[in-house]
Amino acid sequence: MAVEHVATTQDILLNVGIQVVNLGLFFFIFIKFFGKRLSEQVMQRKELLQKAEQADVLYEAKMQQAKMDVQQLLAEANKHKQQVIDQATQLAQIKQNAILEKAAVKSQEMQQQVEQRAKLLEQEMESQFVSSVKHTATLVVQKLFKKVPQFEQQYVDELVQEVVK
Repeated sequence: MAVEHVATTQDILLNVGIQVVNLGLFFFIFIKFFGKRLSEQVMQRKELLQKAEQADVLYEAKMQQAKMDVQQLLAEANKHKQQVIDQATQLAQIKQNAILEKAAVKSQEMQQQVEQRAKLLEQEMESQFVSSVKHTATLVVQKLFKKVPQFEQQYVDELVQEVVK
C-alpha cells in the first residue's frame, strides 16, 4: 500500500513562505557577517583602480616635470660652460698681452744693448783703423822719406786726416 502524498495549496504556500524566510535569514546573516567586509573590499578595489588611473596621470605629469627639469639643468650647464669658456678666453688674452708686452720690453732692451755695443765696436774699429792707417803710412813714408823725418810725420798726419774723413 502505497500512500500517496498530495500537496495542497496551503502546503505549497507554507513551503514557499519558509523558503522566503530562509532566504531572508540567509541574506541577513550574509549581510551581517560578510556583507560589510565584501562591501569594504569592493570599495577598496574601486579606490585602488581610481588610484591606479590617477597614478598613470601623476606618472605622466612627473615625467614631464622631470624632462623640463633636465632641459633647464642642461640649459644652465651650457650657459655656465659658455661663461667659463669666455672667462678662460679673456684670461688667455690678458696673459698673451702681458707676455707680448714683456717680450717687447725685453726686445727694446736687447736692441739698445746691441746698438750700444755696435757703437762701442764702431768706435774701437775706427780707432784701430786710424792707428793701422798711421802705422802703415808711417812704414810707407819711412821707406819713401828716409832722410827727412820732419816731412815724414807731417805727411802721415795729413794722410790720416784725409782717410778718416
